[in-house]
Amino acid sequence: MSCEWKLGASSGFIVISIVDFHLRSGDIVTVEGPGLELGDLATSPGNKVALSGTTPVTRVISRLPMINITMTTNAFMRGTGFKMKIEAFETTPSECSGEPDFQCEGSTLCISSRTVCDGLKDCPFAFDEQHCYECDGITINLQENIPYTFTSPNYPDRYPNSLNCQWEFRASSGFIVITILDFVTERRYDFVTIEGPGLELGDLTTGSGNKLSLTGNTAVTRVSSRLPIINISMTTNEFRRTRGFRMKIEAFKTWPSKCSGVPDFQCENSTFCISSRAVCNGLKNCPYGFDEQQCYSISCPEFFQCRETRECIFWDQVCDGTKHCLIGDDETNCDLCGENEIHLEEDLPYNLTSPNYPDRYPNYLSCHWEFSASNGFIVISILDFKTVTSSDFVTFV
Repeated sequence: MSCEWKLGASSGFIVISIVDFHLRSGDIVTVEGPGLELGDLATSPGNKVALSGTTPVTRVISRLPMINITMTTNAFMRGTGFKMKIEAFETTPSECSGEPDFQCEGSTLCISSRTVCDGLKDCPFAFDEQHCYECDGITINLQENIPYTFTSPNYPDRYPNSLNCQWEFRASSGFIVITILDFVTERRYDFVTIEGPGLELGDLTTGSGNKLSLTGNTAVTRVSSRLPIINISMTTNEFRRTRGFRMKIEAFKTWPSKCSGVPDFQCENSTFCISSRAVCNGLKNCPYGFDEQQCYSISCPEFFQCRETRECIFWDQVCDGTKHCLIGDDETNCDLCGENEIHLEEDLPYNLTSPNYPDRYPNYLSCHWEFSASNGFIVISILDFKTVTSSDFVTFV
């Protein structure tokens, strides 16, 4: 489909307010006119801006009383489309207020304030991503016994994509203690690293240097440094985002007491603690697996449990090409599972079936599928389901 609308007024300005906008990938609405100021967002030929998907643009202003709108769609899935309010004004319309809209400097575009500082360029010359966060090479000097509240950029809202932040914490003397109050990042892709010469991490040290890398939902609750200096960095990729972290950082003259065991558990021969709920869960959280020693039973319903052992691993480690279980059962029948990382497109259903469906699935399967979307929600509709009761499970995490 290809539609075109030509809009005009006797004089003055034309303002387009986008009320609702939901197009499929590949379907485009183009706003064009000589009165637009679009900077490096203008697409050629002509002075126009192309909108698709769920656009962050909320308002388009033309400084001349003429504007053209076109809509082109492909032959595949369809979205709900768009709803706009178009008005003519004799005088210059007011700029966007900043809530809920944000004025792109040097242009006639406004975007949603929720997309400012999200790591994506929505304004000309990325004006919406300038001066967002001072997080590179920042030094914070701690005062003794005065807690410092430390959060990820934009917390508790989602942190931006493509972050590379570094902070240094110093005290005049003594020790530094980090208490992790909240922590959620995209596992395997977005990392918070705590590093310093005063840490004791055992075999959990990652890379070069004395550092502890945290990702996903960490079990670590407290990290202590025996020296008055510690570095924290945060790196994120260009895809999914979550709310990040909140920490309390304190400086002490004397070495802090050990974790009590409720709700924290002291990892032996180390300077950090984990949640007591992570003890005997089949996952190694302390150096040398101290938290999994002398455990009489293991229960890890949210993870993959290796056969013939009491070890559990994350589902994203199943069928990843590396044997993590003792007998390698995490890499069994992997070719039957198909792709395990699926990125969903809006309004484009993905059909997932068990291996061999509708015939019987094999024994000793260990399949893991991870679904993601750029934004919004994910809905799973179960069309047919039958497994062996109490033996074979499909888990939603």
